[in-house]
Amino acid sequence: MAAAGGGLDVLADEWLNGQAARISVGARERCGRVGCHPLGFRRSAEDLKRLAGITVSPERLRQIVERDGQRVGQLRQAGTLTPTWRGADCRTAPGLTRVYVGRDGFMAPMVTEAEKQKRRAAWASWAAPRWAC
Repeated sequence: MAAAGGGLDVLADEWLNGQAARISVGARERCGRVGCHPLGFRRSAEDLKRLAGITVSPERLRQIVERDGQRVGQLRQAGTLTPTWRGADCRTAPGLTRVYVGRDGFMAPMVTEAEKQKRRAAWASWAAPRWAC
């Protein structure tokens, strides 16, 4: 088939070129999951190859993760993306203990003061005999 600018236009080539620029939903999810590595996108790309067999450059991985993050932000602001859970779903038997992780890599441990005191007491009872001089 002749192309508008001359030459040959092959549908298979057009399809392949279009596919090369795309990434599947599953691959994008994996990119997002490993993309929040504290050592950056180079390390994330290495992990992605090792864990999922997906080879992508650190720059392409950054673009994928940031674009998906922007899409999520736009959907949230538009009100079309709502949580699939409620605050009441986050309660545990002894209290409120959770770690929330976002796609931007930010982690905020939610530890109560009572849990902190319990951990410190356990550490002190373990460490004291070992460090006594």
